[in-house]
Amino acid sequence: AEVLVAPAPAPARGSVEVPGPAGGFDPRAPKVSFKVLSYNCLADIYATPQVYPYTQPWALSWNYRKRNILREILSYKADVLALQEIQADHFREFLEPELRKAGYDGVYKQKTRESMGQDGKMDGCAIMYRRSRYALVEKHALEFNNVALSRKAQLRSDRALPCLLKDNIAVVLVLEAHAGGGAHPHGQPAGPRFCVATTHIYQNQGFPHVKMWQVMTLVRELEKFTSAGQRYPLILTGDLNSLHDSAVYEFLHRGCVSPGHAELQEDVQGVLEHAELRHGLQLRDAHAVLGPGVCTNFTGSFSGVLDYIWYTADRLRVTRVMEPVDRATLTAHTALPSPQYSSDHIALMCEFELAIR
Repeated sequence: AEVLVAPAPAPARGSVEVPGPAGGFDPRAPKVSFKVLSYNCLADIYATPQVYPYTQPWALSWNYRKRNILREILSYKADVLALQEIQADHFREFLEPELRKAGYDGVYKQKTRESMGQDGKMDGCAIMYRRSRYALVEKHALEFNNVALSRKAQLRSDRALPCLLKDNIAVVLVLEAHAGGGAHPHGQPAGPRFCVATTHIYQNQGFPHVKMWQVMTLVRELEKFTSAGQRYPLILTGDLNSLHDSAVYEFLHRGCVSPGHAELQEDVQGVLEHAELRHGLQLRDAHAVLGPGVCTNFTGSFSGVLDYIWYTADRLRVTRVMEPVDRATLTAHTALPSPQYSSDHIALMCEFELAIR
């Protein structure tokens, strides 16, 4: 029998220092630091030889990939893990037990259409957090199907609702930092709280208006956590399946979308006809500092940025971001997934400072 030589591990990724902002965040304020990772892990149900013919079969098998993905995730030593394309049975049987052993607790949400396929053969999203540093205060799951069904009467045509029923979901947590790493007495707040969300937006490039509707719907939900009375600092992560020139990126970055944006002209079903495409979250793209030329998804047929970490900058500051994977590593085995990187996406991580008020 042929003996396979174990592949060399992926080279360690360094970090890039992010210059401090000119205003807004007070560098003299007391603060806590933490790292947030966002990673689309490529669910096994999508990891087929038909889609990735260049990946060696043993490197595409879940038995190999699961250990490699776990090893990679743990190597980053993040405090919060925002994970997408996590297959339900693999989370239950492998990832959750292993991450718990490594000190993480968290919340998982499977995509909506649970009747499809075998039990557990659906993917979803998870947010895991280091239990020694954080306590879970609130957890919310957003099912875009349910929102669409609840707004059926507001949709212009009968074609709009089926167009929106794509099964995508989002997970939203409010976390509280432990003061000094321990529990707090008498139910008093132990440390600062912040809100972290992750999502996997609809993939099909022919439906930019559906992507826009999903992101707008999620932002409306997140605005509840940043409004008067709560005002939580916010981190939005995930695979948004949207490039930098998309309506989704413009919406998040500018707080509105130009009515003349090309993607808005493709809304033949009228799903955005009565939508107010503006928000007041004042979000920043944590990885904008890396400039053009980077990618977060690298396959035999596509290279580009689809994954993001956004944040509200009034009390949060990014101090470092993980550097991109170099081109030589990405192309060493044609494209991703490879023996070194077991997803077709590239993990993002940044270090935040949170000002304590």
